[in-house]
Amino acid sequence: MRFSFELTTCKQVGMRLEPRVFVSGKKQPLSVYEGPFECQDKESSSDLVPLTINEKTYWSPDAAMVAAIKSTMAPEATPESLIEFRTKDGELLCALDYASQDREHGLGVVKAQWTPDAKYFVFSLTSSGGHRAWHAATQFYSRKTATIQTLDDYFDGEVSNPDFQLIAPSKVKTELWEGTSKPVTINLSSLATPANTKAFSIPCTGGRVSTPDQP
Repeated sequence: MRFSFELTTCKQVGMRLEPRVFVSGKKQPLSVYEGPFECQDKESSSDLVPLTINEKTYWSPDAAMVAAIKSTMAPEATPESLIEFRTKDGELLCALDYASQDREHGLGVVKAQWTPDAKYFVFSLTSSGGHRAWHAATQFYSRKTATIQTLDDYFDGEVSNPDFQLIAPSKVKTELWEGTSKPVTINLSSLATPANTKAFSIPCTGGRVSTPDQP
């Protein structure tokens, strides 16, 4: 009896012939079998998804630091980003990895820019899967405190417009959602400590790589 099996990622590389046998002095037909086969482990579906990769670098106005944003995008999806902060000599201070395994639950950078005084790097994010599409989390790196923080912790509402504007030396003009869109301007150099004890804050030292939760 012959059985047929479905072999995943296998290919036939030849034929196998069984030797002739004699029964009652009569020569029997040559037996032919399929095979042998060469097989490889099946690749995961995520490995088979083509990704578009884009990389941008942002030098601080004083040329002392650089932020590099590497974004990947699956077909029919929005980008997910990895942000690296380095010194001018290439030393990694920290990295933020906003990618998700399924490419639908991460965050991607929409806009990024250094403040004119070179003290802060501001960037806005959007969800790769369209979750809470109205929310445009806007974060900033502070050279003074060596931390990453989010503007949401300094307002009652949440930032809703990813297209922020910078005003010299270190002001951010954006919009909040409080039932309706409301324009606001915040001075990063005069921020007080957030009242929220669970405020978003990530150290940016020692080459640390973080995978932040939703900011």
